[in-house]
Amino acid sequence: MPSAVPSPGPPTAPRLACVSCVIRDEGESPVTHVFKAKTFKHFRNCGVCQQTISGQGSGCKVCKIPCHKKCTAKANMKCIPPLNHDQASVSQKSPDSSVSPKSPKGSFRSRRFSYTALEQIMDGGSETDLTYITERIISVSFPSTVAESSFAGALKEVERMLTYKHNDNYLVFNLSERRQDLVKFNQHVVDFTWPDLHAPPLDMICSLCKSVDSWLNSHPQHVVVIQSKGNKGNTGLVVACYMHYSNICASADQALDTFAMKRFYEDKILPLSQPSQQRYVDYFGDLLAG
Repeated sequence: MPSAVPSPGPPTAPRLACVSCVIRDEGESPVTHVFKAKTFKHFRNCGVCQQTISGQGSGCKVCKIPCHKKCTAKANMKCIPPLNHDQASVSQKSPDSSVSPKSPKGSFRSRRFSYTALEQIMDGGSETDLTYITERIISVSFPSTVAESSFAGALKEVERMLTYKHNDNYLVFNLSERRQDLVKFNQHVVDFTWPDLHAPPLDMICSLCKSVDSWLNSHPQHVVVIQSKGNKGNTGLVVACYMHYSNICASADQALDTFAMKRFYEDKILPLSQPSQQRYVDYFGDLLAG
């Protein structure tokens, strides 16, 4: 069981990418967002303010980014149209490759991400749930019944989205069984696993909360991704326990984050959690209170 945040691994060789991905930023003028009203079937996070969109909102007709109607005027991120990746690929050894050796790790992946693919996962009948609990704490959960091929595809799209939005500044806390494809999350993966529908040992909860806090406090751009497969009770337990943990030394500007974590836990998780998980949240709170 890890007790500290791992250091980033060595840089990896760039992946294959389609020609349009490599040259898009070099020869094309910026594309302007074209927003239209849209009704969202599932809860989505605004691409501008990261808060939840419920029901009516807006979506860009070009890049498919979702946002609140009031946030459309603030959308200053790049508008990248969906790409056709069935085109010829550029080998990483090709002399014509326009990838600079000084490009930040993940630059290839950031150009390959589009909101269209993620939207298909989240709105197209998939049970994948990606939620920005706060601006720096993200929950990603998958149902236990998801097919292996669908799970692998969803992981890839989530990875691309995270790299596109956060570069290498995210750390994945895996609450499910260890998987090789999870290790590909920028090699920033920490495993804290215990059986589904059960509660973990208190020392594991404490270690996990310390690791989350250490990562978030080490850089203002760092974000945490809590990943789980199966019942969402494990995710809720971690969020609720970290809420107790952060309350010990919370500053005034963290009050809103605490409220967001509390709302997420009570609205989305509490009805699904097990009695033992709820008890351990209380035990941990009592332990911290002395």
